[in-house]
Amino acid sequence: MRTSYMTRDAAKNLRRLVRANLRQARLRWPSALDKEILRVLRSYTEQFNFSLSGGDLLLLERGWYVTHSGLVRLARRKKCCGIQVEAVDSLCEPAASRFVLKATVHPSKNSAGFVGYGDADPSPAKKSRIPGRRSVEALGQVRSNWAF
Repeated sequence: MRTSYMTRDAAKNLRRLVRANLRQARLRWPSALDKEILRVLRSYTEQFNFSLSGGDLLLLERGWYVTHSGLVRLARRKKCCGIQVEAVDSLCEPAASRFVLKATVHPSKNSAGFVGYGDADPSPAKKSRIPGRRSVEALGQVRSNWAF
């Protein structure tokens, strides 16, 4: 845990969030969890302050995926000025519902920003694991795997 430069209150709140996320994960996905999945959840919680109860993360196909709302909350916490997202047409296959997205994050008004790429491919996700019927766009937001 990153307590060396945190105030006592911040460290205490982070420990609470880690415990709450681990408890939530065990309640939501009891049969899908192992030590590695819980270790990654702990790491994401400590690094990015993601909250399961806040809807920041979902466990799909044995991997943690940041939801659209999780990305927005992370950007707000990091005081990002804006995020521009566009499809990379040459890598997209709309007929197969596979999309590659390019995101440019602008940390300040005058910055050129930095670029990351993510995929949105609903095929590995089982419909029974996703509540309700979602559009391809919403599923893509949930399944985005960003590599900055």
